[in-house]
Amino acid sequence: MAKAKSDHVLVGKTFTAKGQLYRVQDVQGTIVYASKMIDDKTCQRGRPSKFELPDIVTLLGVSLASLEAAAVKPIKVKPKPEEIVEEVPAPLPAKIAPPTQEEIEAKKKSLANLLALFPDISSSSDW
Repeated sequence: MAKAKSDHVLVGKTFTAKGQLYRVQDVQGTIVYASKMIDDKTCQRGRPSKFELPDIVTLLGVSLASLEAAAVKPIKVKPKPEEIVEEVPAPLPAKIAPPTQEEIEAKKKSLANLLALFPDISSSSDW
């Protein structure tokens, strides 16, 4: 799985070193990882070359102060409107009424019909 692309200011910039064109792939501390360019759009696959950050900054013609200023981007935050939440009392749980006499009789009859389907256990010990 590919690593997440760094959001550093130098990522994607191209520079020439030792007669070869390189594109910055990642910056970690003072180490810059750059891949050799095959043509105008594609980089060579494999492990990128390591360069020192001050060397790359001088090759690109950028000062470290401007690089730090570009790295700190102002964050624009739009204030959210306050949501007005009205408190509505939760509905009370419905009380469960005790079963009526008819419901109790219906359950007894249903259970008796279910038990009638099975043979009597006392009359035979084997099924």
